[in-house]
Amino acid sequence: KLLKDKGTKFFKNGMYEIADSRYIKVIDFLEHEIALQGDEEVERKELLKAGRLNAALCKLKVGDFIGAKDLCTKVLEENTESAKAWFRRGESYYALNDWENAKADFAQTLVLESDNKAAKKQDRPLRARNQKVQEKGEENICQHV
Repeated sequence: KLLKDKGTKFFKNGMYEIADSRYIKVIDFLEHEIALQGDEEVERKELLKAGRLNAALCKLKVGDFIGAKDLCTKVLEENTESAKAWFRRGESYYALNDWENAKADFAQTLVLESDNKAAKKQDRPLRARNQKVQEKGEENICQHV
């Protein structure tokens, strides 16, 4: 928990690489811990999820979109109800120009949190882009007929 708190302090100061390294240490430390039970195991899982999501945010800030996507995917493998993981993975896909996956992840974010303004904001341009692509595709089909 101390490493996570230090990571948060570095993040707030704009030191994303250092913050990321602290969150990765949290992940490395907790990922293979198997001896915990009960409340300690619940806390371990929550800290692990927070570490991955925070590291993903750091990676988004420094342009490591694949790293961010991978961390969010790992969170979603363990908890499909994490709106933050869906949203941050959507941001990663968006930055990687993977429009379809970005749209799907933002849509899932809105299923979980219908009032998520950031997801709504990201979803609108993707819908407009898809409509333009479809219209262009229809134009191309008509030209070939």
